[in-house]
This record gives sequence, structure tokens and C-alpha cells, in this order.
Amino acid sequence: MGEGTSTATSSRDTLRALQARTEAALARAQALEQQLAQLEQARQADQQRIAALEQQVAEERGRREEAERSTGQRRQALGMATGDVDGAVDALAGGSDAVGASLAQARALAAQASRNASQHGSQAEALAADEAQRWLGVSQEALSRGDLFQARQAAAAASQAARRAGQLAGIPPRASTGSSGAY
Repeated sequence: MGEGTSTATSSRDTLRALQARTEAALARAQALEQQLAQLEQARQADQQRIAALEQQVAEERGRREEAERSTGQRRQALGMATGDVDGAVDALAGGSDAVGASLAQARALAAQASRNASQHGSQAEALAADEAQRWLGVSQEALSRGDLFQARQAAAAASQAARRAGQLAGIPPRASTGSSGAY
């Protein structure tokens, strides 16, 4: 009976040891599953953060590209307005009163540049473009009265204001070459 009891005790001890090892393996497996679940959650959160950052970068690129387009459009409008005004000033200085269309076009271009600068540029640039627009209105009104001197003086003031706005938009200060808008 001693040998059978010893074998039974040994088998129970072996069984307990196996059970303890199985429970320990299950606990390790459960801990690993929890870690895996936590890592998966962290990965999903990282992916969401990455997606949000990618969206922010795309939006910022879009704003930067729009600002670059806007600056180019303002420069073009101001350059053309200045060219048209300079052509009108020259024509008025020569005694011609056939400059109404040039003044109207320059005024529309100055208004466009002002709106664009207000939305995307600087307030100082918008104010200078507004000033050019006001002087062009004064010039048009003087022209309608037949006052070529006053029309020329107002057009010259408009040209100076358009040049200031152009400089604020990044156009280098140079003499205009007529209605082409080139500086």
C-alpha cells in the first residue's frame, strides 16, 4: 500500500503542478491578449491622429496655394490698373479726353485687388487699392465735366495709390509701360 500511495501522491503533485503551469500559461496568455488589445487601441488612436494631421496639412497647403494665387491675381490686377491709369494720365496730359474706358477698367481692377487683399492680403494693401479706386472715381467725374486738368491730377494720385498697393503686394517699384500692366 505504501507504493500505491506514493504513486497516487506523486500523480496528484504532478497534476497540481500541471494545473498550476496551465493556470500560469492562461494568465500569461490573458495578459498578452490585454496588451495586444491595448496596443491595437493605441494604434487606432495613432491612425486617427495621423489622419487628422494629414487633413490639417492638406488644408494648410490649400490655404497657402490660395494665398499664392491671390497674391498673383492682386499683382496682376494692380499692375494692369497702374498701366491703364498711366496711359490715361499720358493721354490727358496730351489733351485727349478719350480715356473713360481706361479709367473705368482701372477702377474695376483696383476694386478687384482691394477685395482680394481684404480677403487674403494685408489691410494696408486693401486701403491703398481703395484709395486708387476713389481717385479714379474723382478722375472719371472730372472727365465727365470736361475738366481735363482735374482728371489728370486725380488719375496721377490714383496711379501713386495703385503703385503703393502694388508695392505692398510685392510688385517692385518701377515705371509702368502703358496699359499692358507691366512694370
